[in-house]
Amino acid sequence: MPIEDLQALCLRLPGTTQDLKWGVHLCFSVGGKMYLSTLPDAQPPTASFIAPPRQVQAGL
Repeated sequence: MPIEDLQALCLRLPGTTQDLKWGVHLCFSVGGKMYLSTLPDAQPPTASFIAPPRQVQAGL
């Protein structure tokens, strides 16, 4: 997926903001909480998604 398509997808999500962190990573956040970090100039471009911790039910 081209980085422009990923950027457009993220920016469609309510409350999403984007900024540049660490000088090279394009990051997407909601409410100040980052959920996606990209390295858009890498070939191929890379992306890391941050997911909430998995909740484990007692007894499973």
